[in-house]
Amino acid sequence: MATLVQPAITQTSVDPGRWRLDEELVVTSRGWTLVVPRGFLTDLASIPRVLWWLIAPSELSIAAPIVHDWLYEAGGRIRASHVGYPAWGVEQRFARSDADAFLYDLAAQAGVWWWRRWLAYKAVRWFSARYWSST
Repeated sequence: MATLVQPAITQTSVDPGRWRLDEELVVTSRGWTLVVPRGFLTDLASIPRVLWWLIAPSELSIAAPIVHDWLYEAGGRIRASHVGYPAWGVEQRFARSDADAFLYDLAAQAGVWWWRRWLAYKAVRWFSARYWSST
């Protein structure tokens, strides 16, 4: 299993619960290359504080929640490239289930324990539909 490189992020001074991506994040997952733009703002994993004893926001890697947040904010409409195809910058439309599967796969690439990945995946499948952007 490849180890996922963790991106550089900085906590924002305006909102301590938000983080800014300091460099472009490029990941490959599920046959796709995805690029999250520099400057993207995220809260990482939106895990209620009462559950941090089980899974803290940073325990799902950093890249996995950033990509997941980015896909949710964009409503699944992002520029992506299918691995093996030269065309880049073509807008793709991913479903919410795809975004959740990317979270699971990227956490696996980062070496997150299977049960944490599974719990996070189930949580986003069950509870995060209201956050999916319809833009």
